[in-house]
Amino acid sequence: MRRLLIALLAVGLAGCGTGDDGPVSATAQPAATGTAVAARSEAPVSAGDPAVVDHENERSITIGGMGAEYAAPDRCIIDIGVTSRRPTVGESSRAAATSGQAMTEALLAAGIEASDIQTSEFSIHPYYDYYPTLTGFETNIAYRVTMPTIDAVGTVLASAIAAGGDDARAWGVRFEVDPTGLVEPARAEAWADAQARAQSLASLAGEPLGRVLDVHEKVLLSSTQGMMAGGEGDAAAFDIPVAPGVSGVVVLLTVTFEIGS
Repeated sequence: MRRLLIALLAVGLAGCGTGDDGPVSATAQPAATGTAVAARSEAPVSAGDPAVVDHENERSITIGGMGAEYAAPDRCIIDIGVTSRRPTVGESSRAAATSGQAMTEALLAAGIEASDIQTSEFSIHPYYDYYPTLTGFETNIAYRVTMPTIDAVGTVLASAIAAGGDDARAWGVRFEVDPTGLVEPARAEAWADAQARAQSLASLAGEPLGRVLDVHEKVLLSSTQGMMAGGEGDAAAFDIPVAPGVSGVVVLLTVTFEIGS
């Protein structure tokens, strides 16, 4: 009799509904008749060709394009300064200050505006011949100088180096161009490049090239650069040869095109 009651109780519980207050069966129920079940169809993509992807049921091609426009530079930026190595901190810093002041005065005398001369580094550190033997201290003062024209770069550098004497150092020079008139043609070139490459890939895949889904752009300034060593001498006796080359703008595009019907 007890076994019969337990069996009847089990049958009653199994038949309970799944309402708000009742227990919910853990068994998955089949979808009701007539309910549509969406299935995502993945397009086969070769592991060696990641350019063709399936993103949220949209088959697409993501491709890069590049365009560049160059012109003669119209300004120059130089990194110049002094390095003084002396037995004591006081001697080193005073020597660097004297040489640095002479250098900045030469730059001003050459026609550089004070607002175009910026102190970019100041450092003092011990100098060792064979560690831990301390032989002195080194002071570095660096200036970043912006020249609005490039006509007299060599003469200005020669004057500043002569004023700094043996402590003079020049770490770098770069030429730049106003990018205002170069961005648009570079962008058009990058777009044509991306579109042509995407069309080529779509044709190889046997699919028509569709609408644009996404575009990302990066604009880079490209400039010629050089390195120079310090020197000494009379400013009137020599002129540092510089080659401005060309500078310009590089536009990089990443474009996603829809493919297929």
